[in-house]
Amino acid sequence: MFFGTHSGRDIDKLAEFDCKTEPAKDINSLLLSDAVANFECTLESETPAGDHIIFVGKIVAAHINTETKKRIYTVGPGHQLGVSS
Repeated sequence: MFFGTHSGRDIDKLAEFDCKTEPAKDINSLLLSDAVANFECTLESETPAGDHIIFVGKIVAAHINTETKKRIYTVGPGHQLGVSS
């Protein structure tokens, strides 16, 4: 939730949560070591959409984390996990 709602221009998101990373296998990027899944993508296109840009990528590698870990999910104010009522 935090990563999707804060800009990397304003804060180092990986440092803020002490996220472990490892090099991607097929592209020049990082994987989040404790993530449930990681997808490596190449950029296919960019489309302006008002105050956003929609990036379309092609998945070139996928990694599933099969290690059993206790993952903590937090929800910010005004957000709720689960089925909408």
